[in-house]
Amino acid sequence: MQDFHSVVVRDVWDIKECLESICATYALKGAVYEILRIRTFKQFSNQQERIALSVEEFANLMQDEGAYNAAGFEVSQSFDISVREARESDLVHFVALEVDVYRHTLTLVLRQGLEIASEQFWEELYQEIECQKALCGVIIKPLDEALKPSAIAELKTQCGDLSGVLDDDVRVEILRTSVYKPQIHSSAVLLPKVAWERKNAMSLEAASYAVDAQEEVLCVSVPQDGVSGRDLAGRYVEIETQSESSLDSKKPLAIIYDDKLFSKLEREGSIVYTALSKGFVSFSDNTLKLLELQEFKEITMRSTGSLVGGIEKDIMVTITCPNPQNDALGQGTMLEAAQIDIVGSVGEKAQIIGVDVKIHGQTHQSSSVRAKRCEIDFLKGSVRAEDIKIKHSEMGHIDGREVEIDEVSGGSVRAKNLKIHKLHSHAKVYVSDTLELQTLVGSENEIYLTTGYYALREAIECSNAQIEHCIQKINALLHLLNKNNALIKQSKPIIAPLKAIIEEKKRLQEPIDSKITKAVAEYVLTLKRARFLKERILSLQASAKASNNALQEIDEGLKKAKILIHSPWNNHNEVFYEYLFPKKGRDMLTLQDAKQSHIIIDKKNHKLLLVDTLPKSKEQDSPSPTTQDSQGA
Repeated sequence: MQDFHSVVVRDVWDIKECLESICATYALKGAVYEILRIRTFKQFSNQQERIALSVEEFANLMQDEGAYNAAGFEVSQSFDISVREARESDLVHFVALEVDVYRHTLTLVLRQGLEIASEQFWEELYQEIECQKALCGVIIKPLDEALKPSAIAELKTQCGDLSGVLDDDVRVEILRTSVYKPQIHSSAVLLPKVAWERKNAMSLEAASYAVDAQEEVLCVSVPQDGVSGRDLAGRYVEIETQSESSLDSKKPLAIIYDDKLFSKLEREGSIVYTALSKGFVSFSDNTLKLLELQEFKEITMRSTGSLVGGIEKDIMVTITCPNPQNDALGQGTMLEAAQIDIVGSVGEKAQIIGVDVKIHGQTHQSSSVRAKRCEIDFLKGSVRAEDIKIKHSEMGHIDGREVEIDEVSGGSVRAKNLKIHKLHSHAKVYVSDTLELQTLVGSENEIYLTTGYYALREAIECSNAQIEHCIQKINALLHLLNKNNALIKQSKPIIAPLKAIIEEKKRLQEPIDSKITKAVAEYVLTLKRARFLKERILSLQASAKASNNALQEIDEGLKKAKILIHSPWNNHNEVFYEYLFPKKGRDMLTLQDAKQSHIIIDKKNHKLLLVDTLPKSKEQDSPSPTTQDSQGA
């Protein structure tokens, strides 16, 4: 395939924004860059204009530590970069830089799977770090090529004895400011809370977080006096002079904890507390607590707060409420655990997330349950799981793969395979494979043979989104291709004579006008880019076709869907078949006090058919229907 020819972009201040723009323009999955030139500027606090520094002026400024860390100005840099499409072999997939919140230290992150196989690796790593410094906004210092080997040697020393393929991520501090030090007040960070909030992109008002034995749970920073100076981003940071501080402000936070549940370890700049057993940890009012219990009488905002993170820690939680009138899981509470067994009710807006969940009681209509396997006595809220068993659903919302329900009254049920023992009234049922209905006693139900459960719906949404994405990118690339083709057509008549001139000059060994070579080079570059755009368009068209084929496969599978009923079609009920191809449409059956008849799909005609018996081990293209067709009974 034609490679994307690199693009040179000059005077870039925000490299991340530049890369995102190029990726969007040319439909690239990722891009990397090489720094061609660095421009350094000095801006005084009382002036808006930036003053460009020569390489020598900047080098002299960096060498004079006092001058560089003086107040009154800021240092910034812009870049000329060459951008190309990212390859699988590029280090960017395994290497990242992180700047701390104070812009005081720079940490190198080498990700799991990185292979350190040769001396050449260290030179490539050094180059990658210099590039990513610009991406992080860290000022890049000028370095004489003669000093580069010693800089690479120092990098190797900082990283330690690394070789082969990394089994885990490695984090190494590689740079910190020489003069500036941030002023740090003592503060405490509950580590599992931070990890959970980062993973879930949300925070909870009152919660305890699951931890394993010997897991670090709390980090308390030791107070540190700051020193004014320039941070890694070139900004001068003024540390306010403090009045004579009290002795207490010089000490780290005093943490109240049980030394039978936690251990304490002092490190450079911090104090770390470690849980000694598995449980749920919380921290408030400078008090560190650990819930070792796995059996509770209730879990409420008043008693424990939410208990989260227990799936990854393989924690089992049992709640047995002594009073059936009260909520075992209280209002607004979230519970996450691998195994959950509740005897009692689930309160208003409560959330349950687990692997195996059993609820011997009633769920509030605003509550939700998400699990792999779930059993519920009385459902009023919502549940989503692969395997679901429910005794009674009243206005509940069910979304699962294999679902079995004793009685359904109102609400909605979405499933791949669904068994209902008794169907009452006003329910909406969506099935993509088989509905087995034992007894129909109600009316005004709507039954859909359609993409019922969540996995199929998500697959359809993903395929449609991919098709739409491809169409948008193809249209944008066609616009670029048309511009390139117009330029090629315009330039072609003059390029042949110019090439002839170049060949003649070479033969005569005469100098060639730079304007001629530049014109030919630009023409060749335009040809390469046009070929790239054509191949990128073909690739996107193939991707869109694959997504469309995935939709057709789902639609073809849906044609095998059927309804097995073991009682007459009492009262008034409606059945729908919704399909995607050849174009989106539906068929409908209205059943009014009809006899017992199963329902299948006529694949050729996209029609619902009533049949007395289901066809055995053969296609449903030509079944033996009853006398009723898709307009009702």
